[in-house]
Amino acid sequence: MLHRKIVFMAVLSLMTFTAFMSSIPAQAANRMCPYCAMPLGAPATQVWLTSGSKKVAYRCVFCAVSEAKTEYKGNLSIKAPTENSRKPLILKRTGGHWTMNLKGAAFVGKKVSHKFCPTAYHAFTSSAAAKRYIAAHKEVLGNSSAMNFNQFYAMAN
Repeated sequence: MLHRKIVFMAVLSLMTFTAFMSSIPAQAANRMCPYCAMPLGAPATQVWLTSGSKKVAYRCVFCAVSEAKTEYKGNLSIKAPTENSRKPLILKRTGGHWTMNLKGAAFVGKKVSHKFCPTAYHAFTSSAAAKRYIAAHKEVLGNSSAMNFNQFYAMAN
């Protein structure tokens, strides 16, 4: 009887551990962007792509949109930080059609080394916010301009 209790406790412990480990995103230990292979950065700057039960962190919105465009089929969502921490941008692809929660959202994007991708590719709540950001980051962004989602999507790989 004692043997059965020990076996039961071992199986229960293993099941609990397995359930816990499967709830952690697979990349938690890796901490590298699956698209550009650069470090993810602070949690507040990460972009999250969710497809079905799979949730993956990316270094920037360009990396997430590029991966969604080339590697994921079907419905998905991308949650990207903006200049307002209380208003993240939520992009949704449903039936091949993209929508977003922030109607006036704007993007900044300039082809640069992925070393600079969190600065060079960013989402904003408005084009005015994007223009202020460009002015503050001239060393990386140069004469870039704010763009809408369709323009940003076209530049993604």
